[in-house]
Amino acid sequence: MGKGLAGFMVGLLLLLGSVKAQQGDTYILSKAYLEDPTGRMEFSEVTKAPLVAYEGMFTKGFTASVFWFRLDLRKPVDADALFLLIRPQFIDDIRGFDPDDPTAPQERVGDRFWPNKSHYESLSYTIKVPVTEERKTYWLRVESTSTMLVDIEAFPFNEMLRTNRNYEFYMGIYTGVLIFLTLWAAVFALVKREQILVLFASYQLFNLFVNFCLYGYFRRWFLGVLDPMQIDRITSFSVLTIVFVASIFYYRLFRINQVKRIFLLGLIGIFILYPYEVFLLLDGRPRSALLLNGVLIFVVTFNFLFASLTVRDGREMVNVGHLPRRIMIVFFLFMFATLLSTILPTLGLVKAVEFSLYNSAANGLMSGVFMLTILHRRASVLEKNAVDHQHALSLSTVKIDQERLYREEQEKLIHMLGHELKAPLSVIRVAMHQAPAPSRDRYMKTAVSDMEQVIERSIQTSRLEDKKMVLTIEPCLINHEIAMLVDGYGQAERIMCEAGQEIQIASDRHLIRIILTNLIDNALKYSLKGSAIRLIVAPLGAGAGCTITIENQPGDADWPDPDQLFTKFYRNPLSTRQTGSGLGLYLVAGLVGQLRGEIRYRPDDRFVRFELDLPSLH
Repeated sequence: MGKGLAGFMVGLLLLLGSVKAQQGDTYILSKAYLEDPTGRMEFSEVTKAPLVAYEGMFTKGFTASVFWFRLDLRKPVDADALFLLIRPQFIDDIRGFDPDDPTAPQERVGDRFWPNKSHYESLSYTIKVPVTEERKTYWLRVESTSTMLVDIEAFPFNEMLRTNRNYEFYMGIYTGVLIFLTLWAAVFALVKREQILVLFASYQLFNLFVNFCLYGYFRRWFLGVLDPMQIDRITSFSVLTIVFVASIFYYRLFRINQVKRIFLLGLIGIFILYPYEVFLLLDGRPRSALLLNGVLIFVVTFNFLFASLTVRDGREMVNVGHLPRRIMIVFFLFMFATLLSTILPTLGLVKAVEFSLYNSAANGLMSGVFMLTILHRRASVLEKNAVDHQHALSLSTVKIDQERLYREEQEKLIHMLGHELKAPLSVIRVAMHQAPAPSRDRYMKTAVSDMEQVIERSIQTSRLEDKKMVLTIEPCLINHEIAMLVDGYGQAERIMCEAGQEIQIASDRHLIRIILTNLIDNALKYSLKGSAIRLIVAPLGAGAGCTITIENQPGDADWPDPDQLFTKFYRNPLSTRQTGSGLGLYLVAGLVGQLRGEIRYRPDDRFVRFELDLPSLH
């Protein structure tokens, strides 16, 4: 988009230049001037004084002199009058003198005067000159408190209309683009709320206002609401202020890119001298204020280019929001060229050309496009970095939380192992030293079995959480598996199994045994002493799986907490008499999930009951 707008601006300036190039000075045969340092010469004296011929645009810089211009005009075909088109729009006082008719009302235009009835309303100043002979001499007296930069053209009425309309059409397009850029910058600043963007939006707003003043829009809109002298002062004030606002923006831009303050002395000078310039303007010395402003711009032009060369470079600099050094240098080379081509003619150091009239427009628009584009890019980089940093912070927070939970789990595991292995070891120690020989082996085997059970559940839990479970799907006869498990228990007489016909499912035989072992162990340990444990096996559907119900009467441990039952390391506070890891039901829930089944706690007034659904995985 930036390249497109830049190309559009170049084309627009070429079209503006072609307006004059096509017409040229066809009706002006020659031009000459006389400098009046005192400003008191009468017309009669001027006509007798020697003149200096010149061509093109007249340039003399900031001077208190009054200048008289003699124009030798050629009579147009089929017309008896010519219209002088005079630019730029900030000339203070332009008076027309007709030597052929000294008694005719004096034509007077400029930004300090109301337009008279014969003045054609446009963005430029126009003076009607009657031409009855083939050759006509006409005089202009020009005075300005700003720079002495004068462009004079002559046209018949119809050609003058066409030239004015073309000029206003192209200036209207330029102004529309500038308004768009200003609105874009303002919205961008409101959304991002970053200081550099707010400064840029302010700079663009002032730039838009200055262009309204310099190219005649402000005068055309507010003449009548404000008198000409007020409009003239506002225009001068806007020129001083835009330089001050731009300096604040560019100072901040360079500081963001870590340019040292010593390389920004020109900008600092503007900060210091701006109040003095305003004082000179209010004190009735606008020429001195504008001259000082022009000199400061001349100095800052070199300062900009030199400062851009000191910008630090590198990908790591761009990644933290710094503008690339190459882009900065290219931009300030462009600014260097346009500012010099503007300020040098303004100061009277070089002769002005047609483009000099549009330098302010070119610089304002091109800098706006360029800066908005690269600031938008910078904001995108910063936003991406902020998202990346937030993402990294979130990952770090999650990792810290995971490590904290892991440490807590490790502490619980160590505490559980230390607690649960202590009792079996005590049994072994007592059995070795105090138990009668006939019962010693039985006590020791029971203690070792308890320890193996705790260790095995810890291992299985670790494998489950590390997702290292590998299923081996094979045919499983559920009634047969339950019968084998029941036969292996020393309290087999307490377990009552109710099953119909043999149920076969496709699943992992090893995991089913672990699940059933934990559920049966849980029922035997925490049931009423000597009470029956009941297992009920029923089919889920034809070949769909089975449901196994295990119920027991609660013992000394009483009823478990249904909200904590399947959580890791949960043990009923009243169950401490029994060896346990607090991992059994947690492991059951995890393994059932691996087998795509479901475990439910469904107690009633008499029984602790678990319902286990095991689907067939085929």
